[in-house]
This record gives sequence, structure tokens and C-alpha cells, in this order.
Amino acid sequence: MRLRELYWWPGMDSQVEAFIKHCSACQSIDKTLSFFSPPLQLVPHPSAAWEKLGNDTVGPLQGAPYGQRFAITLTDNYSKWPEVFFCSHVTTKEVTNFLNEVFSREGYSSEIVTDNGKQFTSHEFKCFLEERYIHHCKASLHHPQANGEIERFNKAFKDCLQMGHVTQRHTTDSLGDFLMSYRSTPHCVTGATPSLLLHGRTLRTKLHALVASRPVNDGAIIHEQLRER
Repeated sequence: MRLRELYWWPGMDSQVEAFIKHCSACQSIDKTLSFFSPPLQLVPHPSAAWEKLGNDTVGPLQGAPYGQRFAITLTDNYSKWPEVFFCSHVTTKEVTNFLNEVFSREGYSSEIVTDNGKQFTSHEFKCFLEERYIHHCKASLHHPQANGEIERFNKAFKDCLQMGHVTQRHTTDSLGDFLMSYRSTPHCVTGATPSLLLHGRTLRTKLHALVASRPVNDGAIIHEQLRER
């Protein structure tokens, strides 16, 4: 998707597919892992960026250093912008410290969706959200689609870590490249990049450095198109 935004040549799609097919790291990802696809259910889409967030945890992560055995993940359901934080143990304190750091940059959301993990059901977490007037929605085990956005991101995140492990890259290096790619790639649902929908600008990547500068897409137009869907 990002390549198509900046380049085109005859047979580009087939050449890219062939490259991926013969990429040993790409093919090493375990494609037998099935991603749970619950029955379709209408979940209201937020009307603005950073209005509704999904929060989850991933781990323990195989082969990761002790301080990176777990990851706390966060996604904005409107823009699909992700945040990730590594930690040795997942506690309410680790989660709230992570959220505080993100909120210091992006501001508070109106709602946050989590599962029923003990770090999210503690009194400390309840007070943390109440003090910031953030509504807490807990997705039940029987209806995980209520937090489907974060689950889809987690799958892509785990694929990234698996590829990094195969290529013997440091976990933080793999994460940095993955987040840059995810934030600057048009999402299949919105058709726009997370960076454009959340921050109103296109991230400059290595692909942009190889071509002459181009005008940034009009974020206001993209937002209006999403509202009309």
C-alpha cells in the first residue's frame, strides 16, 4: 500500500508478491495460527480521533529479554494509531504509567475498551479512569469483537516480533520499524494512514526520501469521507 502511493511500474504487484514469496523471513511466520473471527456484530464507530481506545496485553513473548517479556498495547479505534510498551510484568501500575505517558502527548479519550484481566479490573485502574472522566467498557469473553481493533493489531504485532526473532534483530529495533510502517500505511478499513487521521500529516519514511517531495494529503477531506460512510 505504501509503495503504491509513491511508485508505479508495469507488473509491480506481481513482482512484490514474488519478492514476499521468496523472502525467508516473511515465510517463516507461522501461518497456521488461526485468528479468531467472531460472528459479525455492529459495533458503533467513533466519530472522531482519540475518542475510543482499545487497551490490551500481549505475552509472555518467546525469546524476548526479561524486561520485554510482556507488551501493553493501545489502539485508537478511529485512526487505527497504535502504541506499544514493553515490560517485565503486567500490573495495573505498569498499565497506568503507560497510559499516562500516552495521554501526556495525545490527551484523554472518552472511552477505553479492555478485557477482564486483573490489571484492568482492579480498584486502582477504576480510580485512574474515573479521575480522568474516561468511560471503561469491558469486553466479555463471549463477545471479544467489542475489542476487535486491538486484537487485529496484536496479531500484526506478534507477526512482527516473530519475524524479528527469525532475523535476529533486537526487539526494540523490530518494534520501531513496525510502528513506523503501521502508522504510515493506509489502513484497509479507513483507506488512510493512522498518522494522517490522528495528526493530520503524513509521516516521512525511507520511501519518501527516494522521491521528490509531494504535497501532504488533505486530512480534512479524509475525515469527511469517513463520516459519510
